[in-house]
Amino acid sequence: MNKTDKNPFDSIPTTIKTERLELRCLNVTKENAELLFTMFDGEKPKDYPFTAIAHDISKNNVLPESPQDMLKIMERDNGWLGNTGRIYYVFHESEPIGWTRIFYWKGSDTMQISQMFLVSKVWGRGFASEIYKTLDIIGFEKLGVNRITAQCDEKNIGSSKSIKKSHFTLNGVCPDGYMYEQPDGTKLFGNQEIWSKLKREYEQNGK
Repeated sequence: MNKTDKNPFDSIPTTIKTERLELRCLNVTKENAELLFTMFDGEKPKDYPFTAIAHDISKNNVLPESPQDMLKIMERDNGWLGNTGRIYYVFHESEPIGWTRIFYWKGSDTMQISQMFLVSKVWGRGFASEIYKTLDIIGFEKLGVNRITAQCDEKNIGSSKSIKKSHFTLNGVCPDGYMYEQPDGTKLFGNQEIWSKLKREYEQNGK
């Protein structure tokens, strides 16, 4: 892999089709925000105790409340990417169901999966594993990185199982690695599991 200052993901397709899913890069527009907001129809904030994706995480409601909220989330998340990241929005049967955010860290030759979000209506269908498999191909085969990392709240059993099922190794737990700010300003903390997978492990496991 040529380590330059250009975004390493520029060489990766902006639309990727898997067995059942389609991963798309989307421009930050009002129309795309309206489309993405439809994934939250019928979703309940109480089902997301370990997720704070609303643009204002001090709100008790951790989900976007309007297309305008979704637009602000897109603007915020794309602002985080800089020249080292990419967001893929996940679609199933042409309907949005979530997204994943990835970064490349040159100093450690690592691709970090910084977020994997899927709406609750599609949990338990193996979609996360399908996405992780695709990200393995992006990281190890396309970018040629040495390591891929992922993380989740220690209490988020579903995410932890999904990451383990995708052949990541638990490296440890970071105390108070997550902060969840409450509406009254109270700061709650959660322990963060740190997972990784090396290129040689990926190759040894038959990809």
